[in-house]
Amino acid sequence: MVVFGVTGGVAAGKTTVAGELERLGARSLNADRMAHELLRPGSSVFDAVVSEFGRGVLGPDGRIDRRALARVVFPAVESGGGGPSPQLLRLQELLHPPVLQRCRRELDRFRAEGARAAVIDAPLLIEAGMEGMVDCLIVVTASEKTQLGRAKERSGLGPGQARARMRAQMTLAEKAARADYVIDGESPLEQMRARVREIWNEQVGA
Repeated sequence: MVVFGVTGGVAAGKTTVAGELERLGARSLNADRMAHELLRPGSSVFDAVVSEFGRGVLGPDGRIDRRALARVVFPAVESGGGGPSPQLLRLQELLHPPVLQRCRRELDRFRAEGARAAVIDAPLLIEAGMEGMVDCLIVVTASEKTQLGRAKERSGLGPGQARARMRAQMTLAEKAARADYVIDGESPLEQMRARVREIWNEQVGA
């Protein structure tokens, strides 16, 4: 089974690439979705996050308010400088190990079921130490202007909030240097899909 890893910058176009791989037949794992599931009330990760950051990160419904949590983990980044804040690093310490464990378990299941390919869609794939889990690393790039515009349109993030998330990650240039393939996330949609199909044929076969 060929395992693709898809990563890149904020709103660079990862979802489009991962979605095309899934359409071609890859079994899909979305690290962000896993993290959100781990943060549901009643889980050990939920309890650890509330214990670490306080009940101020909870919404009226008793669930973790992602915007409130973001205000806690990104302030040092927003005020200047690069790299993740200490608060963000701590959150990642709580989230990354169980996400990696679940990814490994799911990949084992896919292999047992005879899947030809799988794709891990993860914005922090490299930072979380998942490189060793993939056979083919695809990095999707885009200009900062494009990333900021898409982040505003899709998630309602202002420029400061989006830049905070961008500065908390490894730079796109650093990610691209480690990639097996780099895809321009500003390319026309059909061109991006065609490039993904080329990569699929090279790695998995027609």
